[in-house]
Amino acid sequence: MKRVLKPIVIFLVISSIIFVSSTEPSDLERISFRGMDGKMHNFSEFTGGKYLFIDTFATWCGPCKEAAPHIQDMIAYRGDVVEVISLSISPSTDSLSSVKNFAESAGITWTVGIDTTEMFQAFFPSKNLPGYFIFAPNGTFVYTFGIEEASSSRDYIDIVDTHIPNTHSDYPTEDSGFSNTMQIFWL
Repeated sequence: MKRVLKPIVIFLVISSIIFVSSTEPSDLERISFRGMDGKMHNFSEFTGGKYLFIDTFATWCGPCKEAAPHIQDMIAYRGDVVEVISLSISPSTDSLSSVKNFAESAGITWTVGIDTTEMFQAFFPSKNLPGYFIFAPNGTFVYTFGIEEASSSRDYIDIVDTHIPNTHSDYPTEDSGFSNTMQIFWL
């Protein structure tokens, strides 16, 4: 009897592992954040077949505010393939009203939220602020970087072009009016 049960048990265990791993959502799909409307949202609501570019920030971070024009330039040239969400990862210091004020003063016109559950930071810790994360439309992690790699609008576009297929090089040259540099802030 034991000889018959052992192979059956092994088969069932292996089958369940394969089934669970093939149907589990990505880590990103498990994470919710509080939007500026006060409601909880899931990142998967925002892909629409596009890659997600998550900008992690805190309202007290000066370089986070300085990065906004570079992100806006990147959206102007890659908005067809990238959806941007700026996410405060400092829920202990950032309230809905302080994040709204930060977004308005930085000229942020894209989706903004707060990682009130601290799940994004648990799954994808930022080593510095601002920090950036790129995810494929299915929620698969693609790349992370910080401002040490991107100090100009062109840098942001080049990074997107490097890590997202089918992007192109139709952006202006260095002297086209892009914001040039920003200061680096390490945590």
